Amino acid sequence: MSNFSIYIDESGMSNPKTWKESPYFSLVGLMINDNSRDKFKFDLETIKHKYFKNKEYVLHGAEIIRELKLRKQLNNFCIDINKFLKSHTFFLFIINTDKEKAFKKGWSSSTILTRSYKLIIANLIKFLIAKDYKGRICSEASYVEQDIFLYKSFFHFLSNGIEKLSITPEDVKYHLTSISFVTKLNNDPEEQTVDLYGVCGKTHAQILSKKAKLTDFNPLIQILYSSMLKKLFINKSKKPQKSKYFSQINSFIQIP
Repeated sequence: MSNFSIYIDESGMSNPKTWKESPYFSLVGLMINDNSRDKFKFDLETIKHKYFKNKEYVLHGAEIIRELKLRKQLNNFCIDINKFLKSHTFFLFIINTDKEKAFKKGWSSSTILTRSYKLIIANLIKFLIAKDYKGRICSEASYVEQDIFLYKSFFHFLSNGIEKLSITPEDVKYHLTSISFVTKLNNDPEEQTVDLYGVCGKTHAQILSKKAKLTDFNPLIQILYSSMLKKLFINKSKKPQKSKYFSQINSFIQIP
């Protein structure tokens, strides 16, 4: 049985009252086979050493753009990061909240966080059970008031399963085995990668609503967005048992 690690990161503020300053809140999950993680780490550290002279450099989108623009290396970095993303197999799951719509519906920050975490974890559970894999969740720690919603959502499924798909609590416990919180200083390459993809939720929403075109964004966002479209999980299975779960997975969900 294969083991997968699922890295989750959030982008934006969850409080819907801040929709004017921060229109979207996104959760992004990156799922990768544990057998692929060593090569993933080596290749990303090679890029970090090439451009920042430090394998321990912590990647963050805005800082990368600012620093590499000054050194006129941004385009070369984008070429290399694009090659890196294309060369590795992993899946993305995204929950994106339009906070203006959430505010008008009377949603609170708690509503957004509860729905977002339950949706992304449900997708991960369906994937793991359909493939008969085991998985563990890793999330970047932010602050306790927000992290507790991930913890509660995790235990919601441990206690209740997913009744409409006949997924029992025992099924969930067998396939989704642990949850942990990490910081950027833990230097997980997958956590830094999912952090880079954080911008894709709002980018996708802006493009779909025709508020922006892809060419309006900087080169790194263009690379990440194009990569996201290819990394979102798509059900290609024709086996009935797998399709039962896969057909219920929506790898990009816009709420409300």
